[in-house]
Amino acid sequence: MEEPAAFGVQLMRLAEVRGIGVGALARRASVAQTEITSVLMGDEPAPSLLRRLAPAPDLHPSDLFVVAGRQVPDDLAPLDPAAASAVGWLAWELT
Repeated sequence: MEEPAAFGVQLMRLAEVRGIGVGALARRASVAQTEITSVLMGDEPAPSLLRRLAPAPDLHPSDLFVVAGRQVPDDLAPLDPAAASAVGWLAWELT
């Protein structure tokens, strides 16, 4: 079974689908471009970065935590048990 791509690879794919470059991701997230570049190169994203970065490609922060393979914080967890059915849509967007 093939392992999922690293978060940086997935983030770059998502940005490309959205037509967003690294500089635009950084500007939209209000972080230094070097911080985005380090994540794209394989560094582990900090939870604070995931929260700030999510709106840049038009995602909910909890979705980006899932993409990063991180535990979704309680304050971002969906209250609707049926919300899990939307995970397939997110996976499709990343492929």
